[in-house]
Amino acid sequence: MGRDFEAWAVNYIKTGESIWIHRKEMKAGDLSERITGQAEVRSHLAEIGAGVSSTTYSGWENGTKHPTLHHLLALCRVFGCCLDDLVQINDPARQKERQVPPVSRNYEKTKYGWAINKEKTGESIKRHRLELGLSQDEMVDNICAVKGRSEASAEEEAAGLSKEAYITWEKGIKCPTVRNLLALCQIFECSLDDLVITDDRAREMERKKQKASREKSRASVPGQADGFIL
Repeated sequence: MGRDFEAWAVNYIKTGESIWIHRKEMKAGDLSERITGQAEVRSHLAEIGAGVSSTTYSGWENGTKHPTLHHLLALCRVFGCCLDDLVQINDPARQKERQVPPVSRNYEKTKYGWAINKEKTGESIKRHRLELGLSQDEMVDNICAVKGRSEASAEEEAAGLSKEAYITWEKGIKCPTVRNLLALCQIFECSLDDLVITDDRAREMERKKQKASREKSRASVPGQADGFIL
């Protein structure tokens, strides 16, 4: 691919600092006081079904434990940010490079909607692949190539990445790990928020699709586009 994946790999120390900063900047509802305690953030995570132990959360902030995609999305909902705000990569220049105009974040902070939509994320991965004109076999080769320069985890080293595993991503059966998502982002030259579709965003996309369909139908009927039928 001609680019160094190590520069794009997750920097968990910097990501932990990012989580810490977002916690310190977080406001309690509409009040002016800041939420400063880890316990308060953990309480919010528990309320939306993503609770963790104090040891796990502390590990995230000091970079000794790695949050899953599920928990990163939960943190984004609690903090009111997006994945590309929260997840930090190794190269500061590329960290800035990967920022793109964010998707709409004006979602109400409810208990539901923040989780990943596997089906729509799979469709997103497939769409990006087809836009590059790559086959699934070529995608697997490219992912392995960009990750080959960086030290793989013991689990990844043992399991590798098969075409069958990749297909489960596109079919929405399984989700890529954060590490694999960043490899996909490097290949597709997109951001995490371009690639990962949450339930909230899936509903927003469906509403826009239905609205466009209605407008197209009205435009096809003479006079109806102006609000009346001749």
